[in-house]
Amino acid sequence: MKGSGMNRCIAMLAVYIMPFLATLCITPLLASETFDNPSWTSLQLALWPSLEFPNTRCTVYGLSLGLVAVGAIEEGKQAPEFPACRGEDDIVGLQIGGLFTYGRELHGLQASGWRNNAVNMPAGIQVAGFGNSVEHDMGLGLQVCCFKNQCESGAGLQFAILNRAHNDFSGIQVGVCNFGEGKSKWVEKSRSRLGDHVTSYGHHSDSNEGVGDMRGLQLGLMNKALAMYGSQCGVIWNYAEHASGLQIGFVNIADTMTGIQIGLVNIITENPVLFLPIINAHF
Repeated sequence: MKGSGMNRCIAMLAVYIMPFLATLCITPLLASETFDNPSWTSLQLALWPSLEFPNTRCTVYGLSLGLVAVGAIEEGKQAPEFPACRGEDDIVGLQIGGLFTYGRELHGLQASGWRNNAVNMPAGIQVAGFGNSVEHDMGLGLQVCCFKNQCESGAGLQFAILNRAHNDFSGIQVGVCNFGEGKSKWVEKSRSRLGDHVTSYGHHSDSNEGVGDMRGLQLGLMNKALAMYGSQCGVIWNYAEHASGLQIGFVNIADTMTGIQIGLVNIITENPVLFLPIINAHF
């Protein structure tokens, strides 16, 4: 029995290690074809972004390790600003920092005691004590922290007290407050009924650009989406300018809806009957 258990452990360890070793084996090929920067390293060590080796913008295939912070900072930016501090290193593998990690493009894992930042994360995981940020696109990923996750657009899972996606997000947001804030194609076509402004954190703004939807599940005390396709489960409050799916919470509000609301207060603005308790619907 002990022998079989040991064999299973060894097999599981091999499953995790082999992709990492394979990445290192094909480093020269990837370094010349994947990124526009030909310089690469399999190991990067740092005390601070300005005190790291190698200290020029490069692609790390393997391990990027910083005692306090790691990831070359864009010229003119001062660490530890966040998310203004943009990393200039591409990471394929692991990037670990005592407090901060910065990456330009992340394929792998970022882990730190305080904050992680990536300009783009085509595929990866961010784990931090305080917050995670992907300034542009999170292709497929996971963000886990104690306070705040944010991305411009993405697909995957956000798990924190506050989760925010500015434009497209497809996946699951789990937290106290969840926000999917992009404009949808549906909203753009329905300006006459929705008005000229979109709501962002309780104040009005018409500066959001682009096309965006929240597709999937929002689970928290309070959930908000400009266009929601899926489910909102909020203990206190759910809101969507346009909802297509299900809202479950104490208070559910949708300007326009194709679906069902279940809660004590249910409001669908476009319905002839604006308010209904317990259950409301519009199709």
